[in-house]
Amino acid sequence: MNFNSVVSAINTILETVAAQTVTYGNTGVTRFNQVVQGEPMQLPQSDRLVAFWYAGEEEEAETLGNAMTWHRFQVGLYWHPRVMLSDVENLEAERMDSLRAVKTALRADSDLGAVVADLKLTTAQHGVTQFGEQDRFIRYSTLTFELHVWDSEGEAIAK
Repeated sequence: MNFNSVVSAINTILETVAAQTVTYGNTGVTRFNQVVQGEPMQLPQSDRLVAFWYAGEEEEAETLGNAMTWHRFQVGLYWHPRVMLSDVENLEAERMDSLRAVKTALRADSDLGAVVADLKLTTAQHGVTQFGEQDRFIRYSTLTFELHVWDSEGEAIAK
């Protein structure tokens, strides 16, 4: 498994989803303004974005010749909270719809263009996070889940 190929495949899928035009209320917008590769420590001032980063691995099983592993990527969907009641209602629909779109697109290419053996997605969790300096925080409403990619030949075992 080539790490750069995995990251490139994930990025391509998320860029495709991000560019989709969707309508909430009376407004048509792109689903996400930006795709960020890497764990966000500070986010650009963007209304909606998706980020993903490597989160580690889990050894699943060993055979006579290989240790099979799941490589874990964290996927985070970020939105600025809305103030107006009608915008809040639209945000709820947008979050659900966008999460479904991201997960559907990832599952539709479950071997990431033949780069990995398979993938699985965990349950998404809602949260609120903030970025910025001590007196100027930017709050984001978030949905996060893990993307596990299966490397059936992760490590060779010496005989």
